[in-house]
Amino acid sequence: ARALLLGSRADTSACADCGDDSADPTWAVLPYGTLVCIECCGIHRSLGVHISKVRSVALDSWSPAMAALLPALGGANELLLALPPPSSLPPPTAASSRSERERWIRAKYEERRFVERREGDAPSGSELCAAAAADAPLALLRLLLAAGDVDAPGG
Repeated sequence: ARALLLGSRADTSACADCGDDSADPTWAVLPYGTLVCIECCGIHRSLGVHISKVRSVALDSWSPAMAALLPALGGANELLLALPPPSSLPPPTAASSRSERERWIRAKYEERRFVERREGDAPSGSELCAAAAADAPLALLRLLLAAGDVDAPGG
């Protein structure tokens, strides 16, 4: 089921939040599609579904639409980490404490501190429609993140 949901994504071997490559991340962070380990998953669950929602790629059932979307979101982590973090907020590692992981995850997903913002106007309706019509979820996510999606945290 995991291979079917993730397709040929290259970003599936390490946790997108702590970088643990021994954990075999099996939790998808929605709406971004990033994959995280069980430790980071617990932190996401504590943030609330208005910030992120996690689903197991192995245990949960997925609608056909959601299952089709997950492979297409490979690369979303790079959008969330487009800007380098300040030295005062280094990315966590597998050995990091829960509080260190939570601080990072909040900065990344709730505050969106590392997202590259678009200068000037928000994306036009035609840009958003074109990305949606082209069935390009990653391009659509890029536009929404860069605009500071007004209906989302950090926007």
